[in-house]
Amino acid sequence: MKTLNVQSVRSSLIRLLNVTEKHSYPISERSEGLATMVITKALTDMAEADNKGIRLYAMSVATCVIWFLDTLEQPLDQAMASIDITRKKRALA
Repeated sequence: MKTLNVQSVRSSLIRLLNVTEKHSYPISERSEGLATMVITKALTDMAEADNKGIRLYAMSVATCVIWFLDTLEQPLDQAMASIDITRKKRALA
């Protein structure tokens, strides 16, 4: 089973949002796919908020991307750690 590198997902998100990054990590088909799903979910949530009359305040794209990636990094790290623990348990069984 291949692991998914959090930094690769971050680089894929940055690439899809057309933002430049100082230190880019190698991307993969898996990181591109996850990045696409994350962006699709965010856009869907924004559309639903707009339909419900919830106003989203304008922020610069760079500010949104930095916040989003910083927020996403910790849960992805936790998910990858959980997957690794599960894989190790299965290997021992």
